[in-house]
Amino acid sequence: MSKKKIIFLIFLILFFILIYIKLVENKKKTIVNLSSDEKKVFVSNIIKEVNYSAQDSNGNKYNIKAKEGEIDSKNVNIIYLKEIEAIIQLSDQSTILIKSKSGQYNNLNYDTIFNEDVFMQFEENELSSENLNFSLVRGSMILSGNIKYKNYTNLLKADVIEVDLKTKDTKIYMNDFNKKLIIQNIK
Repeated sequence: MSKKKIIFLIFLILFFILIYIKLVENKKKTIVNLSSDEKKVFVSNIIKEVNYSAQDSNGNKYNIKAKEGEIDSKNVNIIYLKEIEAIIQLSDQSTILIKSKSGQYNNLNYDTIFNEDVFMQFEENELSSENLNFSLVRGSMILSGNIKYKNYTNLLKADVIEVDLKTKDTKIYMNDFNKKLIIQNIK
């Protein structure tokens, strides 16, 4: 081998070693003093400005953004999110907007659980709830906990709303069969 090839090869090896070292340094490590004698190292797996996009076989597009995400240490496919905004563009060109303070995203099947102050808007319809379980695989949304639905003319309060994204069939019910849905005309 010529000297130029050997020098180039050495340069290439050094280049990859430097990239590897740089990637390892990017893992954030924090040292916390537990006592004067012991120290513990924690590795952070927090991601800022999270953005995921997906599309199902029916042409529905799903985009989710969050201010922060943390990868589950036991399952790397699960990401816990904060300050979430999701936009679902259905194949019929209608759009669903979902916001919540926290949630959980599965990057294998795109299932997302929204928690804390969940707000959803679809055309002239607005919903708020404690939880929303969205699944592209099942093609469904399940809202639960203190649901309030309103549009231009009606206000509805319920415990659970299930929506089939393909057919748009909707089931609305109370967990306790002795309780009734509350429906008010607000116009």
